[in-house]
Amino acid sequence: MRSFPLIVVAIFLCVFVYSLPSAFSEEDLFTQALEARYRGDLDEAYHLFELCVEEGIRAHDAYFEMGLILIERGNLSSYRRALRLSERAVQAFHEYLEGHPEDHGAWFRLAYIHEVRSEAPGIYEWEEALLALEEALEISPENDFYMLHLGYVYYKMGESEKAQSVFHQILEHEPQYWEVRYYLALSYVETGDRESARDELRLIADNLPAETDLAQRARAELRRLGDS
Repeated sequence: MRSFPLIVVAIFLCVFVYSLPSAFSEEDLFTQALEARYRGDLDEAYHLFELCVEEGIRAHDAYFEMGLILIERGNLSSYRRALRLSERAVQAFHEYLEGHPEDHGAWFRLAYIHEVRSEAPGIYEWEEALLALEEALEISPENDFYMLHLGYVYYKMGESEKAQSVFHQILEHEPQYWEVRYYLALSYVETGDRESARDELRLIADNLPAETDLAQRARAELRRLGDS
């Protein structure tokens, strides 16, 4: 199975705080599913999220978590299942957002589903991801995590100069947001500014522990740029 970019992989390693209920003592299926997820019982969590879908309990979020669990399993069969599931997830998010257009987290999760789908061969939904991110940022304009994804989507669409503008906005107040610097470097490569790309990649390699995934990616990119 193809490996995903860091921005995609990183999001699979966490469960969004969005889905925490206001009172964790509330005994509903979604809470039980989250509790199973947090303790690492992914099979039980997946089953409970399926029940949530069947009973209409936060179906959009349940589909989203099911997709994350399938991707985390890391095999081709599960990935294909996640892609099939994502079609129902997109529909569920649209249905939810018709009644809750103010939910920026839901707009972001919808955008993210389109991002992940667009990494698959033959699927191009970057425009859909962009539109959903714009909705999320209209409601939550100071959210740097959403901005990172906006820049990433521009980069994947071949709009590297727009991506750079977004990344620079983030770095003005978060200069150590290393994921931003990594994708800024890649966007510099696309526009032919290899020296600026090297500068960003060296910052990452010099400031992060050598064993971290991002530092390793930065060093690999430096080697591709002829930097020893």
